Amino acid sequence: MIVLAACAAALVIAWHIWAVPYTDPVYGLFHNGIDTRVYRGGAVAVWDHMPLYDKPVYRVWQFTYPPFAALLMFPLAGFSVHTAMTLWNIGNVVCLFLLVLVCMRGLAFRIDLRLVVFTVLVTIASTVLEPIHTTLWNGQINIVLALIVVADLVRRNSTLRGIGVGLAAGVKLTPIFYVAHLITTRRFRAAAVAVITFAATIVLGIALLGGEGRRFWTEQLTQTGRIGRLDAPANQTFRGYFARLATFDVAHPPSWLWLPIGLIVGILGLWAAHAAYRTGAGLLAVSITGMTSCAVGPFSWGHHWVWVLPLLLISVVHAVDTTRRREPLTWLWWLAPRGDHRADVHLLAVGGAADHRIRGQDDRRPRLRRVPRVLRIRDRRLAPAAAVDRRRRLSAASTRNHRGDARLGAPSRPSRCGSRHVDRGGVMSS
Repeated sequence: MIVLAACAAALVIAWHIWAVPYTDPVYGLFHNGIDTRVYRGGAVAVWDHMPLYDKPVYRVWQFTYPPFAALLMFPLAGFSVHTAMTLWNIGNVVCLFLLVLVCMRGLAFRIDLRLVVFTVLVTIASTVLEPIHTTLWNGQINIVLALIVVADLVRRNSTLRGIGVGLAAGVKLTPIFYVAHLITTRRFRAAAVAVITFAATIVLGIALLGGEGRRFWTEQLTQTGRIGRLDAPANQTFRGYFARLATFDVAHPPSWLWLPIGLIVGILGLWAAHAAYRTGAGLLAVSITGMTSCAVGPFSWGHHWVWVLPLLLISVVHAVDTTRRREPLTWLWWLAPRGDHRADVHLLAVGGAADHRIRGQDDRRPRLRRVPRVLRIRDRRLAPAAAVDRRRRLSAASTRNHRGDARLGAPSRPSRCGSRHVDRGGVMSS
């Protein structure tokens, strides 16, 4: 996996140097920053007690986020435009690194030097993905929100689960769709925590911004035209698709058609996420829910679809796990999954399987019948934490058996694992 990530990162670096130079004043990776400028403009409006929603905060661009987002952006008012953009770009890169790291941790990989190297390489390689690239180019906040949601839903502590979803929804409304996912997966406590947190962001915004906060929720919320044109090619939703059909005179569907279509797709997406969650693939469920929320919303720019990154990581782990070096036929499994559907379920649920063993607290997901190969420690590959914990438990059990035999004066007997032992490479042998 590290070699694969290194090759991808090298190609991406070459792309940023020769194809679309990162130093280009217009199309360079960090050289636009229009959304960061809008964020700072909103912060300045709050600082100067100016209208936040009645007029543009930066040239012709308006502030379209909830009042709570303006409060979070408030520190940007103390910096110049150039400094604010620099700090925001650094924060975005750090959050992208952490997002990959949290996803890999959700797939049961232990945090060590090899995982850190792999994460750095994937961070570089992912900058050519359209949602990631445009988020960095525009200085958007999507990577930060994805990190908050993923970390909230895959962490071990279930007591506070839902707070991240509520906070993310308070900044940008789309993540509130995760409440439906929490309800369908019967995590009612987390859904309630998310709703309460989201309500707290509304109250806080109104309390600190007064009339501007109330105006957003009573007047500005339904005015999607403030975000952009519905028929814009970057609006990757069903509503945008139907609007473009009329613009290009391909068809003239009714303006309400996106509502029933979105409802059907939303139900199917929640069903798919529920099925993934039931098999133990928690990270896959998060990714499916995020992409569904983008498709069924009234307006979603291309950079909102950052949820493809966790899906890509799951796919890479699945492909690497099913590929055997000595069997060239398995190299084709990178292009299509193999025919054994039961094995595919186990391999796609690799993250959730280890997640259940590591945590094993409130999640009601069933245990899988066999351990996927990616959970077994190999020579120099990324080794999941679950396999390390299993090796330690086996070693501790063997030590207790030998000590008990010594106290009773009985001859030494092998542990429950027979004569197997763990060598220095962490591989069970006999």
